[in-house]
Amino acid sequence: MIIKYISSSGLLICENNIKILIDAINTKSVFPFSCTPLNILEKILNDEYDYKNIDYILFTHV
Repeated sequence: MIIKYISSSGLLICENNIKILIDAINTKSVFPFSCTPLNILEKILNDEYDYKNIDYILFTHV
């Protein structure tokens, strides 16, 4: 299993060729949380690098 920290509570979890993006797309900073860094957000939205072929996207809160 590979777990990659993105920002605040955002994670990318990879296991057995399954990729799950959890709380990783956040474009608004609300203290004390930070938004997703622009370079990572662009990679997620453009299906690039580690963020290519995401199987599931989970939002646990808004």
